[in-house]
Amino acid sequence: MMTRRMILTVAVLGALMLPACSSKQATRRTAEMEQTQAEIADLKDKLAQTQRDLVQAAGEIKLLETAVADGLSQTRDDVAIIERQHDEHRQRLEGIIAGLGDQVDQLVAEVTTLQSSVTQLRTSDDLLKDDVRAMADTVRQLEAENAKLTERLAGSPPAEEAPGEEETVPSDTPERAPVPITRAQYDRIELGMTYQQVVEIFGSPGTKQPERTTSGSNREAGDTYRWSVGETVVTARFEDDELISKTRMAPAE
Repeated sequence: MMTRRMILTVAVLGALMLPACSSKQATRRTAEMEQTQAEIADLKDKLAQTQRDLVQAAGEIKLLETAVADGLSQTRDDVAIIERQHDEHRQRLEGIIAGLGDQVDQLVAEVTTLQSSVTQLRTSDDLLKDDVRAMADTVRQLEAENAKLTERLAGSPPAEEAPGEEETVPSDTPERAPVPITRAQYDRIELGMTYQQVVEIFGSPGTKQPERTTSGSNREAGDTYRWSVGETVVTARFEDDELISKTRMAPAE
């Protein structure tokens, strides 16, 4: 386009400098000028269309920018909502985990308590078995003494004793019968007392029982003593000379 303008300018200058041009040349130059003007007008139209296209493109770009800004704003809002939900879920999970931890600790404590209770029950069961055996022995002794007394009262001679056994000669002085352990005496003894303190309350040393073994052939620590008078049987177990358990079996009082 610049080349044509230069040509037009040169033509105009030539026309001014050469007034004696022929009509043929003038006609050709006029035609060229008209063509050049037409091209200029066409270029103006194209320029105007280009400007309109630029304006339209700018409007579309502005719309796109607005849409992108709105989209970014919505995305930021969505991200904020997701972050809040994430924090809420995390807090809930932390609360659930903390609650489960407390429940686990409570269950562990309950299991430990149950294990201790089971151990105590096993110890009590063993002591009760010993008490039952002692009571059975006492019952057999009482039955034997009752049989002897019955024979004496009936005037029949006493049963022959086994070889090697000496007959006990009754003393002229009546023997004092042992006194059973009363409930009041039993209640006076407390865990932690020494063996001597218990003896002073009961008034007799009792009978030391053979050592027992638990599962796995492990010998139990401590000593067990029994006070058995009639149907009343009291058992006390000591460890390091301290009372750790006690039981009493007696008829209804």
